[in-house]
Amino acid sequence: MRKITSVFCLFTILIFVQNSFAQDYTDCDKAFKLCGESPFLIGDADGTSIGLPDTGLDTTCLPEEREPVWRKWTVVQGGILTFVLTPQSEDQDLDFLVYRSNTTNACHDKELVRCMATGSIGGGWGIDRCMGETGLAVGETDTVETEGCLDEDNNFLAPLEVNFGEEYVMLVNEFASLDLGFMLDFGGTAELDCITMTSVPPANYTDCDEAFAPCGESPFFIGGADGLSIGLPDAGVDASCVMQEYEPVWIEWNVNSGGLLTFVLTPQNDEQDLDFLVYKFNTDNNCDDKELIRCMATGAGMEPTPDEIERCGGATGLMLGETDVEEMLACSAGDNNFLAPLETNSGDRYVMLVNDFGGSDLGFTLDFGGTSELDCITMTTVPTIDLENNESSLFHVFPSISQGLFSLEIDEKLLDSELYIYNTLGCEVYSNPSIKNKQQQINLTNMPNGVYMVVVKKDNHISSKRIFVRE
Repeated sequence: MRKITSVFCLFTILIFVQNSFAQDYTDCDKAFKLCGESPFLIGDADGTSIGLPDTGLDTTCLPEEREPVWRKWTVVQGGILTFVLTPQSEDQDLDFLVYRSNTTNACHDKELVRCMATGSIGGGWGIDRCMGETGLAVGETDTVETEGCLDEDNNFLAPLEVNFGEEYVMLVNEFASLDLGFMLDFGGTAELDCITMTSVPPANYTDCDEAFAPCGESPFFIGGADGLSIGLPDAGVDASCVMQEYEPVWIEWNVNSGGLLTFVLTPQNDEQDLDFLVYKFNTDNNCDDKELIRCMATGAGMEPTPDEIERCGGATGLMLGETDVEEMLACSAGDNNFLAPLETNSGDRYVMLVNDFGGSDLGFTLDFGGTSELDCITMTTVPTIDLENNESSLFHVFPSISQGLFSLEIDEKLLDSELYIYNTLGCEVYSNPSIKNKQQQINLTNMPNGVYMVVVKKDNHISSKRIFVRE
């Protein structure tokens, strides 16, 4: 977790002329709709300095209102939404509640989605990590920080994953009642009605020694790096796999319980080309003593064919059923943008470099899966395939790429087998407990674009094939 330092433009549109925002926006029904270029300077409220919360306010998060100011906004394009609230004085303690509207009557039918109430212990001030700037930041995973200042609190919560048409209202409380106002700066990949905003705050995890350690429930959204967009690899990076760093982000994790480990890196748009290197530490968290165990450097190329775009673009990672440990530059025959899972043991420590070869600064989503357990990470569980007994020659799926309709042909030996189809996260999306015919149709037209694993199981024999859904 980290705190975000906002950088504000010199020519910010300040919708504030000493009390232009210090108007009666002290109730949800009177919430002010922001419009203009973020960041906004917002003055203090002219309502009661201290009072009980409005009707409908979640008092388990905020027992009372102090200099309350309500703001609202509407989403016109879905994505990740962040914001930073910056007080005008170090003595201010800003709290906030974010609600999502369930109907057009936002104030009377709303759902609390973020609660920030941390800041002081026993009325004392100056707790650095629980005072000052606050908001929603890339890399955070918690949705609530309650009163006081717990060891894990840092004054920032997880970003919102917003969708088109959603409406939100936010109450900002100035707990110290100093009447000084604050700055509000929106960021993210989403777009808000009437608001021009900052892109996702970048991650400062551009070196192995500064690697980000995810904590919380997978998946995690990770913003683009703020290091050099293009540069030579750091000392200790295997240049035979990645010759240059493009928007590098380093991520580390520890294994609590051994097993198979998978993950999927999903870019924010089709123009990104994510590469990755996975290292295993030989000594505790020593970036100078690590072993390269997975190398993904393939890509669709400058003028790719549709086949190359399908096989070597988009999501990438470690996937059940894969056996290769590297895919090098270009898009060679047999490459499909996925490598074999890791077989981990308790106590293993790993670090991964993710390169955005397109240099887009858009970030990506990281979703862990598998049968192993990672420290501080809750992740998806994937089924286990006995690769030693994999008899994939006994069945065929064609075409390998389609809009969702596939034909399955099996050998007579596999009649009465169980059929399962999994996505790259290891989630089952299709099943047939007993295959009765040597030929059958599979309909995945309701599934999103991506790679899927077809698994046929009979007794102790398991066969698997990859297929691709693409509109």
